[in-house]
Amino acid sequence: MTETTEITCETCNYFLQHYIFWRGQYRRVGYGHCCHEDHCRQCRPEKKACPDWAEQTEEYKLEHVPMPS
Repeated sequence: MTETTEITCETCNYFLQHYIFWRGQYRRVGYGHCCHEDHCRQCRPEKKACPDWAEQTEEYKLEHVPMPS
């Protein structure tokens, strides 16, 4: 992780961003889910990360982070 990366839910390996399909495109909405071990709870991307925060792995990025079009 770089020094400029903020430790928020959005940068966590357990965060799953939610999207809507609108006018022919998928668009991010202001929330997602934190799915870590025994819990799955709704959270906001900009929220300060909890103690379970883990850096996103390359595997996570390939599966869950959309590529720019």
